[in-house]
Amino acid sequence: MAGGETTAAALTRGGGVAGSFTCDDGAGTCTCVGDDECNEMFGSGLCGPVASCDTSNPLQPVCTCRQALRVVKGKVGAVNIGNATTLSVAR
Repeated sequence: MAGGETTAAALTRGGGVAGSFTCDDGAGTCTCVGDDECNEMFGSGLCGPVASCDTSNPLQPVCTCRQALRVVKGKVGAVNIGNATTLSVAR
C-alpha cells in the first residue's frame, strides 16, 4: 500500500468480514470494488456528496468518492493560528 493510503478492512457484521475499501488521505478519495464493499464504503460516513461508479462490469462495480470534510474540534481556551480561530471560556 502506498503512503497515505489506509484500508478500512475487517468491517464485521455477524462475526464475518462484510467488506473492505481503501481511502487515500492524500488524494481525499475512497475506492471500493463490488456491491458489498461499496455498500460498506457509502454507509461508513467517510464519503462526501461527490461519487462516481463504473458499472461496465455489473458483477463488479468500481466506485470512488471524495472524502467528507472532517471537522476538527478545538479545545476550550485553544488558539488555532492557521485558521485565525480563537476559543475562550466565559466565566
